[in-house]
Amino acid sequence: MEFLNPGILWGALAVGLPVLLHFWHQKRGEELPWAASRWLSDVVLQKSRGMRLENLLLLLLRCLLLILLVLCLSEPLLKRVADKQEKIHWIQPKKEVVENFRFELEEAGKRGEKRFWFTGEPVTDLASLPDGKHTDLQAGINKVKITGKTEIYLAGTDDFTRFTQVYLPAPYTLHTVKPVSGQPGGERLNTGIKERELPVKVLLESGEESIPAALRAITEAYGIRFEVDDQRKPGRVYDLAFTHRPDSSARVNLVSGAAALPVEQTVTGRTVRWFNELLNPESSDAVFNGELPEIILDALMPQAPAETLSTQQLRNKFAERQASQASGPFPAVILILFVLTLGAERWLAIQKNA
Repeated sequence: MEFLNPGILWGALAVGLPVLLHFWHQKRGEELPWAASRWLSDVVLQKSRGMRLENLLLLLLRCLLLILLVLCLSEPLLKRVADKQEKIHWIQPKKEVVENFRFELEEAGKRGEKRFWFTGEPVTDLASLPDGKHTDLQAGINKVKITGKTEIYLAGTDDFTRFTQVYLPAPYTLHTVKPVSGQPGGERLNTGIKERELPVKVLLESGEESIPAALRAITEAYGIRFEVDDQRKPGRVYDLAFTHRPDSSARVNLVSGAAALPVEQTVTGRTVRWFNELLNPESSDAVFNGELPEIILDALMPQAPAETLSTQQLRNKFAERQASQASGPFPAVILILFVLTLGAERWLAIQKNA
């Protein structure tokens, strides 16, 4: 057992106060003989014995009240001894993580050890990853609320929690899969286009002459092919649309001259990039400075991969929080005993004075 406020335990010495008061009230006074005292001696002695027994019980209750009060204020904690021997496996729901540690995870399942996805869902089948791309390890830990030696399997990227640090309720071991990194953004985009072996379909309705020049610059630098239409073709889905109004059928919209649109039509979104000015050198500093190809590449690029962390950075993301290991209903039990004891003490005190 541990105490959050162990210094308050010194208050238990106050249990001597009821004892001192009890003996003070039991102190015998000076005897004064009077004529009829011999006829009452037996009755008084009999009644005195009963009062002493009742006062002794009242004394014990008051001493117990002080002890319980000190225990409540010191906030005792009980550690979950049973959970210390358990081993918990937390798995990031990514295919590369499962495949890299499949043997370890299957063996843990055979031993009956608990396995959870970062979402907090128990692992029933390693081949069935939870739905959804966004997982949060800290939310999963808070949801499950169990302790034990923790094994964590994850990719070495900073996309497993929205918190700056993950607090674990027990000692832990990290098992990481380092992703392939070092590929520039343009090369990643170029590789994705080459894998599809299809040109990027572009709708050019805005009419700025600087846009075709920027597309040619991208083709020369990265070899990405563009198929440009200056008028919409029925039934065609475009990868990129340069318009003055958003096009719902295009995957990404670059809307120029948005300052002329009503406010309700300029709602921000991931698939729309807004420019108040027209995309030409006369009105746009980005175009004048030659930044338009980078803007187009950034719009076409898929969601940026998570930041790759070094081993030390990854370790710094985790911390063991010892306070979360100690828990239990013990403080509530003490409080209930205190209330019951106080009620019994008050009832006896009233009976004594009645």
